Amino acid sequence: MDLQNSEPNIISADYLLKSRSAISPFMQQVHHLREVDLLEQIMDALPESVVITNQDRLIVFANQAFIDFLGEKDRSAVYGLRFGEIVQCENSLLKEDGCGAAESCLVCGARKAQLSATDLTVDIQECRITVSGKLSAMELKVMASPFEVDGETYIIMGITDVSDQKRRHMLERIFFHDLLNTAGGLRGFAELMKEANLEELDSYKDIIYEISERLIEEINSQRDLLAAENGELVTNFFPIDSLKVLLELQELYQNHDRAKDRLVLVDKTAESITFDTDKVLLKRVLGNMVKNALEAMEPGKTVTLNCAINGDSVVYTVQNPGFIPEQVQLEIFKRSFSTKGSGRGLGTYSMKLLSEQYLGGEVDFSSSEENGTTFIAKYKIVDIT
Repeated sequence: MDLQNSEPNIISADYLLKSRSAISPFMQQVHHLREVDLLEQIMDALPESVVITNQDRLIVFANQAFIDFLGEKDRSAVYGLRFGEIVQCENSLLKEDGCGAAESCLVCGARKAQLSATDLTVDIQECRITVSGKLSAMELKVMASPFEVDGETYIIMGITDVSDQKRRHMLERIFFHDLLNTAGGLRGFAELMKEANLEELDSYKDIIYEISERLIEEINSQRDLLAAENGELVTNFFPIDSLKVLLELQELYQNHDRAKDRLVLVDKTAESITFDTDKVLLKRVLGNMVKNALEAMEPGKTVTLNCAINGDSVVYTVQNPGFIPEQVQLEIFKRSFSTKGSGRGLGTYSMKLLSEQYLGGEVDFSSSEENGTTFIAKYKIVDIT
């Protein structure tokens, strides 16, 4: 996948409003709802965010809690926009039709709930929204229900921000899952040492040291991810060798428990490039790519690591023969989305967060049944020696 020309064409919310104002009666609907007895007073008294949309999913009413959630001062600023546009979803301004038109919108919970309500069915969905230009993620629970006024059907949406709850739950589950797995391995070798002779004890030293290092790395990884989400992560840039990083990752993950009956190889064409970066965070990004690749492929297969110069950048790739289904591809970088079961799913999200917010890079992927899956990380070269 070519990351040099991956910047999407962004349209503006003002453009959408102008294009809709000529053909949509949404402002008439806004005035109509404001005339409904006690509607505004009742909705403003609710602690949860509530919006009402018309059949075109355009917002025609928003309560005070929703306005406060957005940080807006003027309630009218939301009228005529769709939900994704007003919360600045990264997919909502990619197409001229706005929110709901991009391919990724097909899996959006808010859109699904609204469409159900359009068919006069009450629906509750969860949606993950990445805010445009920030990579910060919102996780929302949305309830949509049909709502009739003077013979005209609207959609009333109750919105609950569950981002903190989801983040905390996910971090705890991942932290304890990985930590207990590693600590269990350490305890297993400690038990073996009780019955071991001197020769066996000597052979266990390196293994126990490696497991202890992995345990510390997992703790540091979760700590740094929390700091990154809070904007508190401190980076340490210094010159590194691109190929050396890959060789270190190969050595680390070839002996990892996830690599059983699988190979981790560095491509013979991988280039040695010196550039400035934070080595710890870079290895965390690439390490997540390797772990995901190992989990995604069948025994007997190979993960291939590579790096090369592309213009003024160094590009890392991690390739495996597995294929990611199209529906999964649409949500691959969203926090808490995972095909690995409950409590997983921060690996791909953290790759993008660390690379794009802290390392000044870009992360993307390509996947097909013919060529397998390749994750790509691209970073500017500051210095070549």
